[in-house]
Amino acid sequence: MDFSTVRWEEVGKASIETLQILGVSGLFTVIFGLPLGVLLFMTARSASIKSRAVYTILSLIVNILRSVPFIILIVALFHSLVYSSVQLRGFSASYLLW
Repeated sequence: MDFSTVRWEEVGKASIETLQILGVSGLFTVIFGLPLGVLLFMTARSASIKSRAVYTILSLIVNILRSVPFIILIVALFHSLVYSSVQLRGFSASYLLW
């Protein structure tokens, strides 16, 4: 590969933008995830009915949201297979869907 045609200014700019997005998402993770995790931990072993209800609802929400990135990945993979003209037949298709 010939790296002489690479526009290094654009690579640097894209890298900075990627790091900025990473920083913002990390900040939101700490702001929302840390208190939520502490709340889940504190209510997990409580004997109170209200605490158990809070734990059950928050745990359900967290478990649903944890699967969202995997669902996005599966949708992207299926779309990439369609657009790359890959045809799945028989066993290979059933294995992907299983």
